[in-house]
Amino acid sequence: MNFKGRTVIAFVLLALFAGSLLTMAANDSSLWENGSQPIVSSATPQGAGGLSGEALEKVEKAYDLIENNFLTKVKKEDIVNGAINGMLEALDDPYTTYMDQEEAKQFDQTVHSSFQGIGAECSMVDGIVTVVAPIKGAPAEKAGIRAGDAILMVDDSKLDGLTLNEAVAKIRGEKGTQVKLSIGRAGATAPLEIVVVRDDIPVETVYAEMVNKEIGKIEIRQFSTDTAERFTEELSNLEKKGMKGLVIDVRDDPGGLLDSVLDIAKHFVSKNKTILQAEDREGRRSTQAADGSIRFAPIQSLC
Repeated sequence: MNFKGRTVIAFVLLALFAGSLLTMAANDSSLWENGSQPIVSSATPQGAGGLSGEALEKVEKAYDLIENNFLTKVKKEDIVNGAINGMLEALDDPYTTYMDQEEAKQFDQTVHSSFQGIGAECSMVDGIVTVVAPIKGAPAEKAGIRAGDAILMVDDSKLDGLTLNEAVAKIRGEKGTQVKLSIGRAGATAPLEIVVVRDDIPVETVYAEMVNKEIGKIEIRQFSTDTAERFTEELSNLEKKGMKGLVIDVRDDPGGLLDSVLDIAKHFVSKNKTILQAEDREGRRSTQAADGSIRFAPIQSLC
């Protein structure tokens, strides 16, 4: 349907661009050798900004003390991963995290196709695993888990001191198995115990409907690999139903893949108009322009 000459209103709830455009998921292949083990190089060119000999000696001494004097035997891999997690925690940035091979595999499943678990988006808030939103129709939603719930224990095991990825690994599990969650909820006088049966969780991220005869609504629950394609499909379906206005609902969307966000945004930004601006630590800015695939004009945004 041609909307030229018509005013199409996009109510972008909770600032689509302010939130999601800044949520990036990056896979740095340089960190992995043959997709299996992290590469750690001791050869740091002078002036390259790597650790000095004194700093490396300090780290090695700490490791030797742990390996030789700790009460029980330790796994080298656990100590190395713990050191990396410690470095990232020092950044005080909730959006920067380290994944080992298994965690990276789970993340890849989440943003690509499906996974097995309870079906809830989680984040770390003040050191507590917190539900951002249960996935529609998933076991978590059916069991009564809500956005904002704090997951305190998994099968009577506390999550204190675990990273988000480590906690999620405990919550996930094979289809058909049960997991008991201790839930802290605002207004509740004591933690709630909720038993959830795990299942296959398809990553369906786009839901669309006609609100009335002229206004359509597209809800985006996460920006995954196929979200932009699904958005375009649902957009076409709404057009065929006579849509003249569009509501884009991104409430409780935790973010996801930047490329997916850009591919969706191109429907609403004129050719050669800046669609993304990034600034590095030195203040250098780079921009990306829309490619001319705009479908709606003009746009009126209400946040």
